[in-house]
Amino acid sequence: MSSASVEIRTVGHSVLGFDSFVSLVKDAGVSGLADVRRFPVSRRHPHFNRAVLEELLPAAGLEYRWFEDLGGRRSAPRQSPGLNGGLRVGGFRAYADYALTPPFRDALQALIEWARSTPVAVCCAEALWWQCHRRIIADHLVTAGHRVLHLVGQGAPAAHELWDLARATPAGPVYPPAQPELFDAG
Repeated sequence: MSSASVEIRTVGHSVLGFDSFVSLVKDAGVSGLADVRRFPVSRRHPHFNRAVLEELLPAAGLEYRWFEDLGGRRSAPRQSPGLNGGLRVGGFRAYADYALTPPFRDALQALIEWARSTPVAVCCAEALWWQCHRRIIADHLVTAGHRVLHLVGQGAPAAHELWDLARATPAGPVYPPAQPELFDAG
């Protein structure tokens, strides 16, 4: 990791209680929570609603910021460039397309700048980072030279590795369709 790079953690609140969640992130050395849910509300777990987090996290020693422009649940552009056609799940493909836009890049840069002064965790609802848009955010961070650690339960954080479907480009990772072998026997 170069001196200009940062280390960012990711976490999914899933079904955790508030106190268990706070313990998980604080035990990982986090003092800033970057909420990357596009719609930061939960009917099943109202203690993870944005207004509640904004009120309770500071008392727990955690700074809270909502990063709407890093939020998931994006629609595919009308004329998708097909750069991310290797992603079979439509939601991932739409988010990967969105991640190539200026609003995403600006929000990602704001997250990186915050992480230069504060140990930050990117938070969403999904417990498993590989089933969440945090995976694509992590790919963008890693291709930019940053380190990402995923918090899953009480185990050791898992270091993020670029998704094997990804190809690095100057704009960030893309996920092209697999290329057939040139001399495919068949």
